[in-house]
Amino acid sequence: MPAVGAKLSPSIAGSKPDRAFLAGSINSRLLMARKCDLAGTFGRPHPMRPLLTFLLLFCALGLLGQSPAMPPARVVTTVTKGAPAWKTWKNAACALDHPGTWSVDGSGADGTTVAFLAPPDSSGASPARVQLEVREQGPSLADVLTAAATDLHLQDLRLIADEPFEDQHLRELEATRDGRPVRLRQSAWPHAGRTYVLTFIAEAGAYEESRFLAEAMINSFRFP
Repeated sequence: MPAVGAKLSPSIAGSKPDRAFLAGSINSRLLMARKCDLAGTFGRPHPMRPLLTFLLLFCALGLLGQSPAMPPARVVTTVTKGAPAWKTWKNAACALDHPGTWSVDGSGADGTTVAFLAPPDSSGASPARVQLEVREQGPSLADVLTAAATDLHLQDLRLIADEPFEDQHLRELEATRDGRPVRLRQSAWPHAGRTYVLTFIAEAGAYEESRFLAEAMINSFRFP
């Protein structure tokens, strides 16, 4: 009889070597069966795991999609203050920087407060021009810009860009003048019961060449 507490092994008939061999085989198979059972218990993926992964990804993408939309960037061209090639024009109400090579016409012709003209070139085209006029406030800045463009006595006016902002309104137009195509960029600001309108106008072929300087002039416009 085996001692109390001794580990019992399966009863195997046959010679001692045969019994040892068979016992080892049985023990090995039992061990492999236990390993397979453990692997099936802990290694097999949970049937809900793909669904949970999908829900987590869906929620993350939803949070990203709900991020607040950023307003469109507004490009502003400015001039370094004190640059020697630029000068400042000003009166009691406002001021504006302009290239030193542009001429200044303060005669008030055509109802303008002041006009700045680019140097003439050899092509014979009309020089680019930036002019300032002060108008009575209308129902809206858009109405004031429409009236200002009409007073330029151009033909075939066509609006190609319209950018209203909280304290400023920008427009870009195409037209013809004496049979030649021109482009315009207008800006309007309300101030002290009046509307200040700046208009940049140039022949279509020279518009882009002068635009950088003209936009820098318009963006330098300020009230004291």
